[in-house]
Amino acid sequence: MQSNILVDRINKFFKYILFFSILLFILEYLASTANVQFDHVIDAVGYYYFSKVPFFSIDFWFGMRPVGYPIFIKLLGSNPNLVIAAQSLFYMVSWSLFSIYLYTRARNKLFGLMSGVGILLIVIQPSISAWTHHVLTESLTFTFIAWILMFLYEFLINKKKKYIYFLLFTLVFYSTIRDVNAYYVSTFIIVFLILFFYRYINKYDLILASSIILFTFAFSDYTANHSRDTIGDKSLTFQMESNTIAHRWLFPYMNLVGHRFLTNSELFDYMKKEGMPINNTLLNNKNKWGGPWWYSDPKLKKFREWVAKSGKSKYMKFLILHPSYTFGQIYLNRYKIFHYKQKEQKRHLLQGYKTDNIFTYSTIENEIFYKYLFFLTLIFVFLSLVFTKNIFNVHTLPIIALLLPIMLLVVLTFHGDAMDVFRHTLIIPFLLKVTMFMLVYVFGNELFSSSMKLKGKFSDA
Repeated sequence: MQSNILVDRINKFFKYILFFSILLFILEYLASTANVQFDHVIDAVGYYYFSKVPFFSIDFWFGMRPVGYPIFIKLLGSNPNLVIAAQSLFYMVSWSLFSIYLYTRARNKLFGLMSGVGILLIVIQPSISAWTHHVLTESLTFTFIAWILMFLYEFLINKKKKYIYFLLFTLVFYSTIRDVNAYYVSTFIIVFLILFFYRYINKYDLILASSIILFTFAFSDYTANHSRDTIGDKSLTFQMESNTIAHRWLFPYMNLVGHRFLTNSELFDYMKKEGMPINNTLLNNKNKWGGPWWYSDPKLKKFREWVAKSGKSKYMKFLILHPSYTFGQIYLNRYKIFHYKQKEQKRHLLQGYKTDNIFTYSTIENEIFYKYLFFLTLIFVFLSLVFTKNIFNVHTLPIIALLLPIMLLVVLTFHGDAMDVFRHTLIIPFLLKVTMFMLVYVFGNELFSSSMKLKGKFSDA
């Protein structure tokens, strides 16, 4: 009896700590953004223009970009101040609710508290939270991770089909916010396959979920091209052989040519062997970013024709056949990809954004702390799972849903464009640090209590 009273008091104390942490999180966020000036960067201009296109027109749905974020802006009257206010409120509420959710669903409250507070420390970091004051897709891209994880967890725990529908709806909208999000969502087909294998969903649910994900990927990929050319040329991923240069992927490709094709001997020799036209004009673009000359210089006409017909497929073939380059370059540039510090460039952090409030840098930027905590937790989680012979359960499956897209996005974002690698890969260290505290969550639920295994029939309730 006394033991139960003590446990209740401890849990009550933990609740106070969690709510106090949420309060600090909100105050820290508000203090950091108090003097922020709205930053109208060039991509935001495009989103505003797109959001004012009539909703029921072909141009809005298929004209320029994935429609999720323009719909969000349109719902707020294309008012930048309302967009920023909505993003900020949604960000604070979502991650606060997620920390509460982790605590309430934890079988071991101490580790539920540690995970919830740890994730609040991550999302308050300026490299992440500052994006809520840009009218860009990064803000919603970070925020919706909380809802994806919550709906997945809730389905695994309650086995109610409505949470699958909530999850699918969130994934569909998520994939249409930002073109690279479609690749993130595509990895959930593996998650649904695991659910089917453990009889959490039936084959019809698997087919439905997979079909929705594939259709959404195709729709997002098709509308990501910023142009209205032929169907073959509009696809960002699956470009057909033609004499027309697709608009969306060309600029990133030219960045790759100037900063990688012409600077790496292995890649240069391979592309030359595959027919890339070489002349002095092309060589003079070494270490240059894509610009008007790539499109208009008559001396690059044969080069442009080669790019349109087979340039992207040759590059993808090279990455597949040369894993030492593909993964070796990722290792050499690991600091750009996996760390926040270099991502905090002045043109991305808004004027007036404070970076020294309360605990932001003293805790968040201690990379050594995170490194050792990550590996130590990973070892304990692995051992606990092996000893219990319960690799896939309600706590570990969402970890897979975090790790799968990380592996895909590392290759895709780094090798997809040489320009602005810091910004394009920003989601990767964010997902890794969220994964770290989710591992803490798994550790507490696995080692200190009996886990809930993935077994049993799916409920249609």
